[in-house]
Amino acid sequence: MSNHADQNNEALLAAMEKLKKSNTQENIENFEDILLKGAVFYIPVKMAGEGENTRPAFGVIADKEKHHYYTVFTSKEAMRTFKGEKNIGKYQYTRCTFDTIGRTAMGDPRISGIVINAGTDNMIVARQLISDVLLMYQAKDHYMNVIEADKDVKLDAPTGNYSEMVDALKDWMRQDPNVSAAYLRQITRNGVDIWVIIVSHIRKTEPTFGNIMHVARDFSGGHEVALLSSRSKAGENAIADIMPFYRKPFTLIEDRTPME
Repeated sequence: MSNHADQNNEALLAAMEKLKKSNTQENIENFEDILLKGAVFYIPVKMAGEGENTRPAFGVIADKEKHHYYTVFTSKEAMRTFKGEKNIGKYQYTRCTFDTIGRTAMGDPRISGIVINAGTDNMIVARQLISDVLLMYQAKDHYMNVIEADKDVKLDAPTGNYSEMVDALKDWMRQDPNVSAAYLRQITRNGVDIWVIIVSHIRKTEPTFGNIMHVARDFSGGHEVALLSSRSKAGENAIADIMPFYRKPFTLIEDRTPME
């Protein structure tokens, strides 16, 4: 494992090491969680273009198959030891979170992903994983402080035309094994009615909650939407006496017990 780590990125390097040793779902989720919660990267940057068209450009490296990646580092020392790009010395450096570099990468179809600590750890973060983490950022921005902060929030029966949203959510939830059930309630904030989707989940909330929020907003007709875990106190109380609009189908297992 690389020793080039700023203090804030020690957990990230440990998660990278675990993921390289064993590509389990638990290790993937741990890696994503750390990217979300505060990993900060040093990124080579130089100015491209002229005049009004001048803009910052991140450093890019390519593999043998000509796939292009943004290159980021967990410390200044990691940058100094990188020898894989002969022009890297022409770049200046900036610091930013994964959110910034991830959105930039996803906005450029020529970029296949991000390489963390090229030349040492060589950790490739492909576009799909970048997308998953960005959905976490989106979910964090849109719902985490809406409901979770209230311990004794009162949720009522939903009003309005939510059938199209519910149908779309059912279709999507059938494809996500992490969702075991989902319920719909409503809360009123500052005179605005907000539909609250309460989700019973098997593993961590992400990227499931980010995907649910994306679908819900697409089919809510502009209605405000929030998410709530059934594991929270508010969620547990809200679903105590109502039926879900979605429940994961039971799997029938053939009984092979010998008959007497």
